[in-house]
Amino acid sequence: MQETLHGVLLGTTRYTEDTLIVNLYTLERGGMSLTARTGGSRTRQNLRRVLAQVPAEIEVEIETKPKGYALLRQARQVRPYRSLPYDPCKRAVAMYMAEFAARVLAQEGANPALYGYLSQALQWLDSELPSQAAANAHILLLTGLTARLGIAPSMEGYKEGMEFDLQEGCFVPPAAGPTLHRVDARQAAVLHLLCTRIGPRSLHLLTMNRKQRAECMELIARYYALHVPGFRPEGLKSEAVLKELLY
Repeated sequence: MQETLHGVLLGTTRYTEDTLIVNLYTLERGGMSLTARTGGSRTRQNLRRVLAQVPAEIEVEIETKPKGYALLRQARQVRPYRSLPYDPCKRAVAMYMAEFAARVLAQEGANPALYGYLSQALQWLDSELPSQAAANAHILLLTGLTARLGIAPSMEGYKEGMEFDLQEGCFVPPAAGPTLHRVDARQAAVLHLLCTRIGPRSLHLLTMNRKQRAECMELIARYYALHVPGFRPEGLKSEAVLKELLY
């Protein structure tokens, strides 16, 4: 059976010399892994060029085989980007976002609002962002993604000096001693700021040094690991490049 799908290209993995495993989040089906043959004909070479543009919003033609696996036959980029492929900071942020999202969304079903969020995130990254905003864009976008997944942390009852419980997803009074899934009042205040005061138009006002940025991303990764079954943040290949540029 052949089908046309609209998807956000989140990553590829080489399976054989002429075969790729392609990770997409599609509007029609949600998270998918597809097989793509990229060697030989001109059509396949064009497919390989399109699939090299991670992340991107693409339209694909797929064929579902009797054994159940899906073969990606053709692909075209829906929206060419102006700055995203060429700006080193934006590129690093986008690659990290895509790899992170590929793990988070692998088992996620179709959700038009979630697909729209990913599409708009790429368009926003491609816009004329100030450098300070681009450096913190992945933090804002991954925080916002929790709401689209139904796992957003609760902002209710926050008062200065409170800590945040990552497992329960809420602010709590300071503990007498260390606890496994709590973050201190300083980090809790940053999380509250991100979730209530900072948005795409005000992100340039958020000032973070390399250490603070790294701490914030560690907090977000730990939160996802506790709330998305099967998700593990370890071993993200794009993280090394991101750290070299921004951390």
